[in-house]
Formats: sequence, structure tokens, C-alpha cells
Amino acid sequence: MMLGGGGRRQIIAIRQRESTRDVTGKWIAGTTSVDIEIVLKVDGTTLSGTVNNPTQGESKIKDGKIEGDNIYFCVERSKGRTVWKGVVTGAVIRFTIATPDGVTIPVIAIRPKDTPVAQTAK
Repeated sequence: MMLGGGGRRQIIAIRQRESTRDVTGKWIAGTTSVDIEIVLKVDGTTLSGTVNNPTQGESKIKDGKIEGDNIYFCVERSKGRTVWKGVVTGAVIRFTIATPDGVTIPVIAIRPKDTPVAQTAK
């Protein structure tokens, strides 16, 4: 490629990795029987926090990851491990929860009105 004023120069374009959503804060995941409170914290692509199910108590998030709009974490309880996989769209996370007995449950989590809407990290 010839640029004004002189010799040949090579231009290299590098596609930047998609930025990760900031989902830090409180979320409420509604099921047919209970509302589950989820508190998330993001550090790079690592996700931590807690899941508080009123019937099962509070548990720490394990193996949490977030990349772009995709979110993943596990919760260990006495009956086994549940796996939460979700996609973030603005102030909504659409989860699929896989239970220890092989059942998958679709769940939508929203931010309470007093919590700021998720924004793309810069």
C-alpha cells in the first residue's frame, strides 16, 4: 500500500476481543416457586458472588466465567452441583440451569429497579 509521501508501509489490522459485560451487582432470578437472589462480581473474565435461594440458603458461586455476553458458573449444594449458563442482554440474563438429576430449567434474571443497568466494560 502506498501512503502519501514515500515508501511502502505495511498496515496490520488486529481484531480486538469482544468486551465483557459488567454484570456486577444484584440480580433476581424468578422461578415458578421462588425468587432467587444472585449477587455477582466481575474481575476480568472471572465471576464470583453468591446465589441465595430462600428454600436452600445462600451458596458461593464456583468456577464462574464471563466472556462477552456469555456467563457461566456452578453452585454446590448438599444434593449436588447445579450449572448455570446464561446470555446477558442489557438488564436481563437468560439462564439455563442444569440440576444434579439432569433436569434443565430456563430462568430469566433481572436487575432490581434500584440497581444500575449492566453496561459494556471499557
